[in-house]
Amino acid sequence: MNSKTTHYYLRYVLFGILVVATTMAAAVTKEHAVKAGLIYNITKFVIWPNHAYHDEKFNFCIVGDDNLNGALEALYDKLADGRPIVLRRTMSNKNFKECQIVFIATEGVRNAKLILKELKNVPILTVSDRKDFINQGGMIGLIRDGNRVGFEVDLAAVKASGLNMSSQLLKLAKRVKGIK
Repeated sequence: MNSKTTHYYLRYVLFGILVVATTMAAAVTKEHAVKAGLIYNITKFVIWPNHAYHDEKFNFCIVGDDNLNGALEALYDKLADGRPIVLRRTMSNKNFKECQIVFIATEGVRNAKLILKELKNVPILTVSDRKDFINQGGMIGLIRDGNRVGFEVDLAAVKASGLNMSSQLLKLAKRVKGIK
């Protein structure tokens, strides 16, 4: 190959890599937006008891590195259970009681099982896209089903917390654990 051909070939390969990387980044960003939208839509089918609120805000707490790359920011100030959503990041265990939802990120959380143990039987919806989340004590696990994003529910954990979940939502779940 002469240098002109090599230069052309190298340009073609770099362009191909750029297109693939951009396409992959767009797909990941779209998946994150879908997960954030799914979490928001789930809130429409959950009823929190009045004693679950400590102020007029709906506190959406994020523990760990936000592996949804900021997609959750789109939820800020939308209404959930009739209250404006406020995002709170990297909460300490003491502040969990102020939350209506705790999202446990896949990255940056060493003690997910400890957090879930502390939130057991408390009216706080626990959500994550961690693998096998509902089998670890979480309530809503976001999962990939082929090219789609879905969710699974541990209904026993939801009921034990004092939250109520619509049967319409349960029909949309890919799997519901804890149905008798």
